Amino acid sequence: IKQSMVLEEDQSVIQIDPHTGHRIWVLSTPIKSGKKVLGAIYIVAKIESVFAQMQTINSIFATGTAIALSITAVLGILLAQTITKPIADMKKQALAMAKGNFSRKVKVYRNDEIG
Repeated sequence: IKQSMVLEEDQSVIQIDPHTGHRIWVLSTPIKSGKKVLGAIYIVAKIESVFAQMQTINSIFATGTAIALSITAVLGILLAQTITKPIADMKKQALAMAKGNFSRKVKVYRNDEIG
């Protein structure tokens, strides 16, 4: 209270209540009349529920991020396989042709550059 009155600005701090062990928010705001400070308003608020809500929100974000990364990984693997499977088949065909086996045929999966 003295700090807020001397400095003429709000003083705010989060502390641990020694009786309950919960977090509390302490705020002291000076009351001014013109340029003179008349007193201060002292507020103490329990904010443990705010921290509990923040923890819940953080766990929701972490779970959502893990699910999104999992889906991205699965889709990435599937996409990579659709590109690498035809290339692997072409490699097998090229090795067979290098050994003189011209009877093998490569299966065409698509009608694009890789196909």
